[in-house]
Amino acid sequence: MYNLASCCKYGPHIFAMRTLCISIYICLLITFVTFNAEAQYILKNVVFTSDQSIPNTDFPFFKFAYRYQDGIFRVYEIINTNKKSSIQITELDEKYVPTRRDTISDYFQGGSEIDDVLPLKNYDVLVGYKKISIYNRISRTQVDTKYVLGIKKIFDEVSKINDTLLLLAGVDDLHPLDGPCGLNLLIFNIKSNEIEKERLVKVPGVAMADMSVKLISSNNNEIYYFSPLSTNLYTFDININLKSINHIDFEMDYNKNNQFEKNTDSLMYGEWMRLYKIYAGIPIVTDSLIDNLQSVFFTKDYLVKMISTINNEFDHIDKIIPLADNLICIGVARKGVKIYRDVYFVNLKSGFVIKKYRNWLNSPAQSYNRIEDCLPLSFATPKYQRMCFNKDEVFESNLFNPIEFNGDNKDSVDLAFQNRVLKNGYKWNIIKYQLK
Repeated sequence: MYNLASCCKYGPHIFAMRTLCISIYICLLITFVTFNAEAQYILKNVVFTSDQSIPNTDFPFFKFAYRYQDGIFRVYEIINTNKKSSIQITELDEKYVPTRRDTISDYFQGGSEIDDVLPLKNYDVLVGYKKISIYNRISRTQVDTKYVLGIKKIFDEVSKINDTLLLLAGVDDLHPLDGPCGLNLLIFNIKSNEIEKERLVKVPGVAMADMSVKLISSNNNEIYYFSPLSTNLYTFDININLKSINHIDFEMDYNKNNQFEKNTDSLMYGEWMRLYKIYAGIPIVTDSLIDNLQSVFFTKDYLVKMISTINNEFDHIDKIIPLADNLICIGVARKGVKIYRDVYFVNLKSGFVIKKYRNWLNSPAQSYNRIEDCLPLSFATPKYQRMCFNKDEVFESNLFNPIEFNGDNKDSVDLAFQNRVLKNGYKWNIIKYQLK
């Protein structure tokens, strides 16, 4: 027998890949630049500070998540008790005062990471690597859907389709021994704990699957996917049937983008199928067969090269974030630029851009002329900590607390943060901003 993980990108490389994505995020946070554009938002105040202190020797990411959804604001924190990982869920009222705390014991046995969360009126949905957990807030019981669903695919996003149906989704370019290549969509009935529909869709933009982009959303009985380079909006119904494809213009070089997207999609889908045909139907992958299953396109080196090429040479959609009803926020990364985004508010029904922000500050500035230069609203955050909107209010988490900001002396501000971490460890904060 051969250990399949030894040749697959998501075997030995999955943790390296996840660390790489977080490393890119950290680099964006510590890349200091001069930026004098007009502010698009102002920092108001801290609405939540965790009472969990993470040791300075520990990795603070994947341990804290939050979400504002349909007037519900909840915080999810991994806590370790007796060498077991549990989740503490804190609900905040309209004044951001904690009103209820719940604990999910033995969360993700064998793992302790959060990829995405979804707060609902009577449920909490938590997504981790090959694992979905649903917490019933009425009965205070947990359903471990790892066994209910028998999940073999990787779903790293969850969103609400309606009051009964959830969308589990993920865009993957896995080695065929690890899983599929394309857009994984699974519709799950939260009340019956049953799968309603499941489908793998061949969509453009699969080569960007590992860039920690967010391109999928759902609302009002529809599912949405944005192709990151050609910027087409794909709309599916609750049976995962394609309803429409609409192009939305984000002012890119579409001749260049479309050709690159077409070429890389053809390469990735074609290579996946070539390798799949080699071992399809073979019950055991042996050492003698494994040489034929190697491919440069499913390696960490190729991943790093692809990310670098896209970031430096192509404008592309970085993240889509739900606003309200049929509105969505689109963060567009411009080629060669890490320090800011162009941000568009789009009506999903009409496809019209209703608001646009140029040069949205995306990483700390070289000098701190105002507190927003130190603590910008960043699209570089992981999915589970992405910014959340409530009308013209925006929430985002940060390890830095605004009370540590003492003016425009960047060195003294950074030193105060470092000293606090060394002494007391990391603590997550949720900060409220106001759009201008």
